[in-house]
Amino acid sequence: MAGLGVLLVFIVGGIMAYREGYLWKTTIGLSPAMKRLKECPIHKAPLEIEKVKVHTGRSHACFPKASVEEYAKLFPYYNNGTISSMDPKVGWAKVKYCPECRLALKTWLENRLREVEQAAPSNGNKPSN
Repeated sequence: MAGLGVLLVFIVGGIMAYREGYLWKTTIGLSPAMKRLKECPIHKAPLEIEKVKVHTGRSHACFPKASVEEYAKLFPYYNNGTISSMDPKVGWAKVKYCPECRLALKTWLENRLREVEQAAPSNGNKPSN
């Protein structure tokens, strides 16, 4: 009876692994230029490698052009892992990121949110419970 349980776990696990692409999808490696890059030019911190899931199809990220340009200047290697590919055989990609860029971006976004909240008009109404 234990053999049947093991077989069932193996079959279910195999089906789930196949659906997620673990058995047939490929990983995009780092480009030669990224392999040579060792540290963040802004923070001088060593870059780390992370394997991220690739989404099939076009990217749905919509940012104002000014934000993208500002991010690129201030946080060039925050690489949040949002990658898309039109190739359904691609499942993962290796990216390099700067931990300091990620921390700086988080702080920057928190400050922007605080500024927006402070600038929002207050009508004096308190939320009802």
